[in-house]
Amino acid sequence: MTNWARVAALVAAGVTLGTMSLRAADRAAYGPTGDASQVKLISANEDFSPRDDVAPEPTNSATYPPKKAKRPAAKPAPSSTDADSDADPTLAPKSSTAPRANSAARRSSAQQLAQADPRPAVRHRVTPASARLNADGEAMPAPTPKSAMAPKSTMSQPMTPSGPSSEYSSDGHAMMEGGESCPDCDSCVNCIHWCGGVEYLLLKPRFSNDSALSTSTVGGVGTPTSTTATNNVDFQYDYNSDYHVFVGVGTQAGGVRFGYWRMQDSANESATASGNFAGGAGTAVQGVSTSQIIIPGSTLNVTSHIHVDLYDIDRLQHLELPSAGCGAGWDVNWLYGVRIGNVHRTIDEFDPIETVNIGSSFVGAGPRIGLEGHRNLGGSRFSTFVSADAALLVGTFKGSFRRTTPGLLQDTVETNDTNQERVVPNFGLSLGLSWNPTCNTSLTAGYMVEAFGDAIGNNGASGCPTCGTQGNPGTGNILSFDGIFVRMQHCF
Repeated sequence: MTNWARVAALVAAGVTLGTMSLRAADRAAYGPTGDASQVKLISANEDFSPRDDVAPEPTNSATYPPKKAKRPAAKPAPSSTDADSDADPTLAPKSSTAPRANSAARRSSAQQLAQADPRPAVRHRVTPASARLNADGEAMPAPTPKSAMAPKSTMSQPMTPSGPSSEYSSDGHAMMEGGESCPDCDSCVNCIHWCGGVEYLLLKPRFSNDSALSTSTVGGVGTPTSTTATNNVDFQYDYNSDYHVFVGVGTQAGGVRFGYWRMQDSANESATASGNFAGGAGTAVQGVSTSQIIIPGSTLNVTSHIHVDLYDIDRLQHLELPSAGCGAGWDVNWLYGVRIGNVHRTIDEFDPIETVNIGSSFVGAGPRIGLEGHRNLGGSRFSTFVSADAALLVGTFKGSFRRTTPGLLQDTVETNDTNQERVVPNFGLSLGLSWNPTCNTSLTAGYMVEAFGDAIGNNGASGCPTCGTQGNPGTGNILSFDGIFVRMQHCF
């Protein structure tokens, strides 16, 4: 052997010994029995199926420096058939086709690996990925999307929950005591919405005294027993179509509403003189003036027209009253605001002797307060409805009287005007039945009355010097409208 061959053999032997020394040192520090090793011994007879949630780790070599182990991602909760596989993260599911030989040795090795492995075992699986976990790592139900919630209710909706038995969630939706959303009409107290409606009114005006004319009849001709009977004829008003419109904005807890009322009606009365009234056997007719019509066949016509405009600006507040929750019991709003009123009336009288025109008007404004409530009927979409309000109107009353008497050369015109301050009380009451075809729409029908005290009249205050005097027609100071109403309201 040459010198070069000897040198090569010595170098090869030295490299081999060095490599074996390094491998022995690595195996002592990072091998399967080392303290810092991330590699675990697995028997050659063992057959493990890989886990879905843990990446495979190499078993034939060690990595230096060792990499930090990653925590496996959470997976869905185990089913009843995965109890054995979920008890330890290194075991395969029962559904695996791996052989079951040497199961005792496999369990023993798994227990040793679990004691040596510092990583926590994954105990629960969570599906879907959007599910939330509680403090114990258990899956929590997903929150109900807002799109599944019921639509908003109206400001005075009978289906709206109220009272201490109903609570509200963080987003303002009504909740029952058990934490469930109220059925049908789930109310959102913080949601701003608009409500509007129209009301058809079929009303008839009435006065405490509203005489149009009077007739006087004489019985017996030239006899001392003859008597004269006087009969007052009142205006006979019919039911007339009127309307009320309103619009408001706010939340279920309250809002602002604007309203307009229009009420009007007309009536006409007439009478004809007959017989020989001057001779003691006949009928005479008299209007608001002092002139008496005694010519047989002469006719007196009197027409009355009433016109009322009301403007309301109200602030509504919801009252929290005891109820059974979710639409049961009373749902009440109280209101306060301002009412502006304009009440006007004209009387026109025509006869062969003269023409009389009388006008009375009152314009005023004042505070208004009231209540509106629904009472649900057996948890259905029907409810009773009641509304009551009162106002005190302060304003100006104006009256005018004009009488024209035809003459041979010229007509004689007599005028008289008045102007005075008045305080007019106003009261309203409505009773009815409501039906909610949807959560945002309601239909209400019932009976109502609206009354005004000392607003208008054709007595002396109106400028007529003879109105309401002995033998002359006159009008009392109380005006009211009563009849039926049908209301439709919708919120959006």
